[in-house]
Amino acid sequence: MASESSLLIHTDEISARSIEFPDSVHLELQQPNEGTTSNNPKSSLMQTILNITKLCIGTGVLAIPFAATEGGLVFHIIGLCFIAMWNSYSVHRLLESRSYIKNFKTSLEANDSLDDEQKEAPKNTNEFGYVTWHAFGGVGLQIVDSIMIMLMLGIIIAYEAAILGFVQATPFTSGSKTIDAIFMLVLISPVLLVPNYESIAKISALGTGLIAAIFLFIGSYGLHKNGLEGFYSISWEEAWPNNFVAFSNWFGVAVFGFGAVPFAYSIQESMSEPKEMMKAANISHSIVVIAYVIMGDLISIIFVQGVRGDILSELPNSSLPTIIRILMTIVVLTTVPLIIIPSGDLIHDKIIRKPRGASKGKSVYVIRFILAQLCAIVSVSVPNFVYVVSFVGCFCVTLLSFAYPPILHVRCMYQFCTEEKRQLLSMKKLIAVDIVLLTLGIIITMFTSLLTFKSMMAEMKNTK
Repeated sequence: MASESSLLIHTDEISARSIEFPDSVHLELQQPNEGTTSNNPKSSLMQTILNITKLCIGTGVLAIPFAATEGGLVFHIIGLCFIAMWNSYSVHRLLESRSYIKNFKTSLEANDSLDDEQKEAPKNTNEFGYVTWHAFGGVGLQIVDSIMIMLMLGIIIAYEAAILGFVQATPFTSGSKTIDAIFMLVLISPVLLVPNYESIAKISALGTGLIAAIFLFIGSYGLHKNGLEGFYSISWEEAWPNNFVAFSNWFGVAVFGFGAVPFAYSIQESMSEPKEMMKAANISHSIVVIAYVIMGDLISIIFVQGVRGDILSELPNSSLPTIIRILMTIVVLTTVPLIIIPSGDLIHDKIIRKPRGASKGKSVYVIRFILAQLCAIVSVSVPNFVYVVSFVGCFCVTLLSFAYPPILHVRCMYQFCTEEKRQLLSMKKLIAVDIVLLTLGIIITMFTSLLTFKSMMAEMKNTK
């Protein structure tokens, strides 16, 4: 079993290590001292399955019961299975795309026909960006990097909103979200100056165990409060989403809960048997589906009227729930800097255009502080972190995980495969599937993003 502080990906990959879904960001961020190399052993199949599972299950699962309530108890199960299969398919498309590029470059190198432009990708580019650059050039790389930056910003806003929501139900609140946000920034800011945040990452790693304890406690509390009434009163209307807005809210949270696609290359490179990557992805996605069904449907049934926000909001303001909220606040407080630091570094490097591994200087700290402050300002306005999670899932995650892999695969197939291979019936079928999924991904992104944004704005008006 991999330890909580083990590396999941190569530490010199700047942009990919920045994304976190949600509390396993510490697995990707620890850096060896400059001038040294990492001696971490490769991950076994079981370790990789565990790493991918932890990459998915984190603070965001506090919104899973809300998703089950919005999506409906039966649809939640069916939809999760579909999303898991789509994620696995996307991972396969990414791996295939890179294999086409590698085979193409190998053939050129064998013929000594590889020019300098084909050899080197732009500086400060990770493997995900490397493949993007080969397929779509500099413009495509900038677009993908921009979506990734938006994803990181969305995650930071969601987690800062979660902190403010947790604190409001404890004696430590000032009574004002704005003042609470200022105190939050005061606590976060010193951490942004820390060069080695391994110890902080270990505190954040407690989140997985704490979340499991939270769901056990909430389940017990719900049964004590409502008994088995929820199981006896299930109706057919509760099996499906009531409207398109409810579907969009469910979809965003559910998609947010699967995070292997942007890390596919890095996860594979961390494996002792890279050929087993798809097996690891399929097994881990199945585990995540089972976990989300249990967390979503069971909790939603136990709380007879369903769950309308994060699961902690269903707890009373007594002593033990207050302690749980405080502990969860500490965990998320230590997680947020682990997202802000690489996000700020990525934005800084894109602006300054420094090569990977170069000394950043003091300007990087300014970017980190500005990033934390801007996200805090937005987090004060949003009604609940579950709505941010849903919107980020609908827009950023769907684009990166569902829409992008098929178009990348089609592009790489036409650019790096021979005409004979493209004419194979099996390849034509893959192209057809890719086009269908690309179209579906774009439509779902536009449709659900608009509805979840409207839903979030409506909730903001209701809470004023």
